[in-house]
Amino acid sequence: DECHHIAARSWNKIMETWDSATHIGFSATPVRLDGKGLDAFYDDIVIGPTVAELIELGALSDYTYFAPSSPDLSGLHVRMGDYVQSEIDEEMGKSVIIGNLVEHYGKLARGKKAVYFCTSIKNSMETAQAFNAQGFRFIHLDGSHSAWERQQAAQALARGELDGMTNV
Repeated sequence: DECHHIAARSWNKIMETWDSATHIGFSATPVRLDGKGLDAFYDDIVIGPTVAELIELGALSDYTYFAPSSPDLSGLHVRMGDYVQSEIDEEMGKSVIIGNLVEHYGKLARGKKAVYFCTSIKNSMETAQAFNAQGFRFIHLDGSHSAWERQQAAQALARGELDGMTNV
């Protein structure tokens, strides 16, 4: 997974170490920020189904996407193709951003199930806490939670015991 990183020396060492193996790479973002292609590492590209096709097939739930406010990313630095984590955490943790999420959920989606994809564990925890402080029932999940915990949270959301979840 994340095979677009294969041009990095540390990742490419995997291919070199097992050069006689068949390598299959997966990525949701097969375009590298440095403009280098993946053709030096892979022979073919297979384009998977689009989100719309997966929804039509019943493999994904349909959704409505809202973005009530936009963070100001203009002054943030980029390192290795991603925003510097401490800077993005600070921007996304601003009360105007989290407050707008909570306010607009209450106005536009009260009673609907919500899932928020956050920029970090810290941001996810802060976002869930902000929802809970306003009387909504949200849970934070991340990779440190067991499969059982994630399953229990998903079932609670499906039963209506939770309004939503935040995650990374």
